[in-house]
Parts: sequence; structure tokens; C-alpha cells
Amino acid sequence: MLKPHKKYELIIQFYKSNCESTFYVGLIPDQVKHNQGLDSHGLIFEINDIQDYNLQSQENNTLLFQVCINKQLIQCDGFPKSQQFQQNNNSNKIIINGNYYFGLEFYDDYLGDKMNSISFNELDEFQ
Repeated sequence: MLKPHKKYELIIQFYKSNCESTFYVGLIPDQVKHNQGLDSHGLIFEINDIQDYNLQSQENNTLLFQVCINKQLIQCDGFPKSQQFQQNNNSNKIIINGNYYFGLEFYDDYLGDKMNSISFNELDEFQ
């Protein structure tokens, strides 16, 4: 479970074997973690539109996610080439001091799609 006052960075590498492949990365509240899909709360990034994240189909792509519950922050950027963080449009729905987990989900997956967590860090401050 994520600690509300801490900051977290998650680096994930994706391989999309098909341009229609879709991954979800985001937050899921503790009370529904086993009952609903990750997309049911809107606190996600839908990784399917290649242009949104400068991802390439049939190549390894790496994204950096940053989260802080108390600051109602969930954002994403390319890694290691930082361009500009994209904020989640529903981050104001994050309940301050709420109990959340990071969630990863293959939504529309195809043979050969891969998702690999490179690192997960708990921080006092973002770099």
C-alpha cells in the first residue's frame, strides 16, 4: 500500500507487438483492489495511443510514473528522455490520506506484448 505522504516513482518498460495493444497503469483504491478493473476509477494512464507518449510499436518503450497521494498527483513521462509530464485528468479524485496501490493491467493484449517493471522507488522528494 502506498503511504500518502511519500512520493513514488515507477519505471516500466513496454513492448507493444501490435498498434492496438493497450496497457493500464495507475492507482486502485484498497477497498476495491480485488473486485474491479483498473479502469473503473479513472486514476489511470491508458497506454495505447502511440502519439500520446511517443511510443513505437514493436520496440521497447520506457515510461516514468510519479505519484503522491497527499498532493493528488499522478503523472507520466517518457524515460530517460523527459519531454513534459502528462497529468492524469482525474487526479482531483484521489482521496487525500486514502489507501491506494499501484496497478498494472493488460487490457487489449496481443501475443508478444510485454510489460516489465524496471524500478519502484519510495522518495521523500522528486528529483
